[in-house]
Amino acid sequence: MENEGNQGNQQGNQLREKILESYAPIVKGLAEMLGPDCEVLLHDLSKPKRSIIMIENGYISGRKIGDPIKGLVLNVLRSREFKGDRLINYAFTTEEGKKLKSSIMLIFGDHHEPIGALCINMDLTNFLMAKKTLEDLCFTIEINDYVNQEQEVDTNVKDVLWHIIKATVDDARKPVSMLSREERVSLVGFLDQKGVFLVKGAVDMVASTLKVSRFTVYNYLDEYRSTPSNNSENPLE
Repeated sequence: MENEGNQGNQQGNQLREKILESYAPIVKGLAEMLGPDCEVLLHDLSKPKRSIIMIENGYISGRKIGDPIKGLVLNVLRSREFKGDRLINYAFTTEEGKKLKSSIMLIFGDHHEPIGALCINMDLTNFLMAKKTLEDLCFTIEINDYVNQEQEVDTNVKDVLWHIIKATVDDARKPVSMLSREERVSLVGFLDQKGVFLVKGAVDMVASTLKVSRFTVYNYLDEYRSTPSNNSENPLE
């Protein structure tokens, strides 16, 4: 009976080894496909203290063939996300501080007993750096909230506004005193289209340049805005 038991154990071990060996192409293939930032390894669960029987790109975690199970019970089997035969895309950090995206899939024997585990560990270092670069490149600020309200500005912005207003008036190629009402309305309308009057103090700047009152500038604005054909503009100009 004892010999029969030993023979049965030996056959069971041979079957387990045969099943696990069949995963060799998968381990190598996944490592080749996913590249040097991906570690793929195979555990023999019958040997907890030297469970790793195959590993590719082991430099990622610093492990090698013959190393023990690490974190299987503590981090995986006790997890609520463990589905009974796998845990996919869980976070793991190495002793060196590398952030890994990890997955583990159990391998079952002839009697549906767990005999091994296929593990995939993706080093996210390069991907996180790329993510940061892309986030920096894609960073924008929203200015739509400013469209209907005057904004406080610093000295540099005021200098730019003065330049725009003066250049617009100079473009008329005649002294301010000789500008007709229609020309003044058109000039104020142009500045309105460019958003000049959304900046606090712009009305005073325009009034000073045209040598009129604030009230007159507002009248020009009302007249320009009340004409339907003047209400379209290219916001990217």
